[in-house]
Amino acid sequence: MAGERRGGRHHQDAVRRGEEEPQRPHRGSDVDVHGGQGAQPSGTVRGEVHAAERVVVNLTARRVRIDPQAKRAQYLNRLELLIQELDGIIADPEGFEEIQLQAMDTLIKAVRLCYTIVRDVDVELLESELETIKERSREAQEGRGDEELGYELPEDPPQ
Repeated sequence: MAGERRGGRHHQDAVRRGEEEPQRPHRGSDVDVHGGQGAQPSGTVRGEVHAAERVVVNLTARRVRIDPQAKRAQYLNRLELLIQELDGIIADPEGFEEIQLQAMDTLIKAVRLCYTIVRDVDVELLESELETIKERSREAQEGRGDEELGYELPEDPPQ
């Protein structure tokens, strides 16, 4: 069943819920934990037989309540800060048109996200887009200084 990757519940011989017979825990010592001589022909098992070790697992379920209204307010605050930063990049008179257009695209996504179900993944994606835009803007501003000189600096001659 499992080897065929179809699962047991679709198999016609599968046991349905409520039909399982309770089984007693297996307390025998017929398992050789440390290996051994392998399968033996009929008869008695020779060699050392070790008792199976008992493993006790305690699971504790933590109950965490997430208040959807508070989470949404938190995400919307993050989006508001994101929108303000994008607006600053767009309104920059010395900004580069390509970067400003990318900032506008991200701003539109942020505004649309405010009117849908806000998920942390979406907010983080927009925040990463903002970081990329900021980085490109910084690089463009640094590159702009070379163009504003009006003349070129001669390179050092090779030695």
